[in-house]
Amino acid sequence: MFLQALQTFLPAGDHQYIFVVREEHLEMTQPWAEHLNVKWVTVPGVTSGPAATVWAARHQIDADEPMVTLNCDQMFHWDGTTRLKQAAKYSAAVFTFSSTNPKCSYVHQEQGCAVKFAEKQVISSQALTGVHYWSRGEHFLTSCEQMMQDDVRVNNEYYISMTYNYLVPSMCVGVVETRPDETILIGTEQELHDYERSTST
Repeated sequence: MFLQALQTFLPAGDHQYIFVVREEHLEMTQPWAEHLNVKWVTVPGVTSGPAATVWAARHQIDADEPMVTLNCDQMFHWDGTTRLKQAAKYSAAVFTFSSTNPKCSYVHQEQGCAVKFAEKQVISSQALTGVHYWSRGEHFLTSCEQMMQDDVRVNNEYYISMTYNYLVPSMCVGVVETRPDETILIGTEQELHDYERSTST
């Protein structure tokens, strides 16, 4: 599933990937990614949230290079190259779609820049797609470390969306708006079945 998510998002070209997987899944996962330039990071079990999962790979992240994180429970119907060019105009950016579903992350923006992020709380009509961008890996590393030091959790988990609240005072975090049909959520069994039915017809 995660490779399908990657393939629907991925811009053309040679990229460095970091895959964070559970130790028990490494052996079965590696053959599927033989054609990719991958650094593997393993965790012993379920982490304390998406941000904690990425944090586990902190020693593999280049602090000076652009960085993108991607959830594995969604598919994309967009031109990834174009979308990343839009994000690259900013020091950091998120991609959004219109929604009021309380299971999503949300951003409130003013004058073209994000001013507040919330998790599982509808503070606007702009929900995050699960793709996050930073012009330098350092922006994620410093903000995530601060969030974890402050122990900012939602439902006892660390979320990537909340790291941006540590960046908005010092930089313009861009909001790249996309159409609702560009992001297909498959995070639940029902959503996955709905997606499989839609692609088989």
